[in-house]
Amino acid sequence: KAKLRISFKAAMLGKFYDNITPSSTGGQPMQIIYLSKKGYSIADSTAIVITRFFVQMFAWVFVGGFFMIAGSSSLSSIADPAGRTTLQVFAWVGLGMILSLPLLTLSFIFFPKLTGAIVRFFLRVGHKLHIVKDKDKMIEKANKGVDDFVNSVKLMCTKPLSFILLIILSLLEPLLTIVLPFFILISFTGDSITLASLFNVMSLYVYAHF
Repeated sequence: KAKLRISFKAAMLGKFYDNITPSSTGGQPMQIIYLSKKGYSIADSTAIVITRFFVQMFAWVFVGGFFMIAGSSSLSSIADPAGRTTLQVFAWVGLGMILSLPLLTLSFIFFPKLTGAIVRFFLRVGHKLHIVKDKDKMIEKANKGVDDFVNSVKLMCTKPLSFILLIILSLLEPLLTIVLPFFILISFTGDSITLASLFNVMSLYVYAHF
């Protein structure tokens, strides 16, 4: 059963540890620990957090991809052609890297044999290069992550209204994040608010973000 107070605290805890750990990697583990201490099983806690994480990533990619395609003309405000091209290329590479993790996990679900073979190949190469110490342990860890994700999907499928609400809230988060620089800009420059300038600033922020 969802509890608003626990949900709010888990969200704030996740944001806090995302902002103080390298590469924003600390939020999810702390959320799992917190939820488990509040009476949720480790399996349910993991499923909740993983589902939120993957939906959030898809939401960022969807919103980011939309503004990068529809707002590509905003790059014309960058006078240096080399800088403009560099920003555009690296932004698309960054978006692709973010999308790669959930797509890899989905491929584990729909193409388990093919994906498993590819992962084992890279782990063997990593083991020979002394990058991966225990390849069997890494494979087991990867399989566990996929199992947790599958369980989380099954959990959300039993609550379609909650899943729809999760998608809506996950889409609102990147939209609120990328609109913030525009209002900061307006507050410093005193310019009037226009839809064209709003869209351009949001698009430029997305390019810089990715």
